[in-house]
Amino acid sequence: VRLGRYLRSHMIGYRGLATEFLQTAVADGMTALEIDPQWERAYQRVAEAYLALGPYDRAMDACRILKRAVDTIAEPSANFLALYDKAKKNAKIWCSYMTVSGKQTIPQIIHETVRNLKAAAVRSFAIDNASAEDIAKAGDAVAEAATAVNGALQMVYLHRSQWEKESKEEEIIMNDIQIDLRTIARALPLALVEHSKVLESMIFTQDPFNFWGMDKLDRLGVDTLKEGKDDPCESDEEDDPVFREKIARKCGGEMRMGLGEVRRTLEMFGGKQGTSFDQDMAPTNFTAFTFTLFQRLLQSKHSPLREEAFRRLEELYLLQNSNPAWAGGEFMGLCVNVAAGTGKYGTPSDPEQMKRMIKSLRGVSMIVKELVNSIGDRCERFMEGLQNISPDEWKTQDVRNVRYVISLYVLNVMDDKLLGAERADHAVCISTILSNLLDAFPEVLEYFKTGDLKDVGDRSEEYFLSSSVLMEHMSKSPFGNFVARKYFSQEMILRDRGEPYTTNIVMNSLVEIWDGLGNRKRAAYRWDVLDQKTQEEFQSRHNMAPISKVDKFKNQGSKVLEEISGDKLPKKLPECEFCGKREGFGVELFKCPCKLVAYCGKECQKKNWQAHKQVCKEARPVSSK
Repeated sequence: VRLGRYLRSHMIGYRGLATEFLQTAVADGMTALEIDPQWERAYQRVAEAYLALGPYDRAMDACRILKRAVDTIAEPSANFLALYDKAKKNAKIWCSYMTVSGKQTIPQIIHETVRNLKAAAVRSFAIDNASAEDIAKAGDAVAEAATAVNGALQMVYLHRSQWEKESKEEEIIMNDIQIDLRTIARALPLALVEHSKVLESMIFTQDPFNFWGMDKLDRLGVDTLKEGKDDPCESDEEDDPVFREKIARKCGGEMRMGLGEVRRTLEMFGGKQGTSFDQDMAPTNFTAFTFTLFQRLLQSKHSPLREEAFRRLEELYLLQNSNPAWAGGEFMGLCVNVAAGTGKYGTPSDPEQMKRMIKSLRGVSMIVKELVNSIGDRCERFMEGLQNISPDEWKTQDVRNVRYVISLYVLNVMDDKLLGAERADHAVCISTILSNLLDAFPEVLEYFKTGDLKDVGDRSEEYFLSSSVLMEHMSKSPFGNFVARKYFSQEMILRDRGEPYTTNIVMNSLVEIWDGLGNRKRAAYRWDVLDQKTQEEFQSRHNMAPISKVDKFKNQGSKVLEEISGDKLPKKLPECEFCGKREGFGVELFKCPCKLVAYCGKECQKKNWQAHKQVCKEARPVSSK
């Protein structure tokens, strides 16, 4: 059953094989029931296989087999009863499609369910003087009609070829359906959501894994996960660090592109049908209805659900798995902009909303995630909001907000990991954020200077965790490593020039220097943050290790080595030639007169003289010229 569900949800080319697995599961389950009619799990597996073959058109088959179990088994389990309830709901939706006279094509069925939703919405307009119970019933009716719309939209995914043929013949596009759903949601009285628990649960998506679509719901039993757990299907495509580094050296910067994205891109350009990676888009289309209502709750000044809507938006947008953000798509992004009062996409502009969001528990994380998701659009209001967070405010922020801003935004942009992000557009914002963070947590700068962790005294645990997160992420980032090495030397340069050297000014100059570094220098900083195992693999199997000045001198430049490796080799970063201590972290290096190597002190220079003597004598005349 799991194999069939996984294959059916993964790619359209696997549908035939998936059907074979699921039909085999049904046959095996029926054989098992002949042997033991009391075997509850066998009934469940057969019903699950039917629902995987067709959540709606095979729901009646699932109901029949589960009804047999109810008549046979004395005390069915809670899981069994929940599955039976799901099968009955799906069967009811399917029967409602089949009773529509003359509506047989998928576009016709979708339009009929949307028409029924409109009718339920119109009937709900007469609730002005109704009792709370009647308002709740009207809300339940709207929720039931909306569930039918979602089920009809899922038929597009289940029968994609049929949909493509019929929609073309009837000249139907999905955007028209989205517009209809948004229009209905804008007209519905908010009192329906406030009184109907069923409609509130739908709008707040309180059962997200049964809402976000079958490609997420069915893959490896994801519907059994709790909200905060990882989706095991998020890592289907294994990343390849060697492949990623080769792309980085060719393109001038690291790119967040795994083998899966490359394969799908090549398929598209190579002429393979565009539906090869065929995700269930029903949730994305259905959110035109749910998130429009959600957006109205966020905008409402009087709704008792406004605060609950804001809290729920935080939960959905920041789940570890990406189901809601993916399925919610542009409509969830619209909700975040409404909650922040950015004025983007025609939403109301309200500076106080931005301040309120920043002060909320995870508001900064939402701002960062939406800024990253829409990086090509450059939302200045989000950038201004992050710049305006003072050092004192950063001290009191949740540690998760610090992690989001440093890892998802600041370091990803500076390390060229975000496609579409131009460093120049974000330089001022990033230098301001980073300088405020370093002023908020001075222990990080002290660590860069001495290499020792300073005692934070009687500071809170949250403060200690935030400073640790800042150190950890900067030490694993090429740009963060560059800042750690160069911060105090750059501060000294500014001081010697008689120029101001506040944290913000130093960071501005470091961002500017980093932007001007060549690709090989940046590659050297990337190498410096790789773990030892990856470095050894790069060096032994792929000849991709950085090249030192001594190697360049011996080979009369790097061309010889590059011909051997077939790659652009980065320049090795300065470190003590004898003991290997790196520049920064309390270590100052001075160059040997030959200019090829550097040392951390006279002692190391003396100990290394015998090994370095020959090259040094040969190089001195060249370096003096």
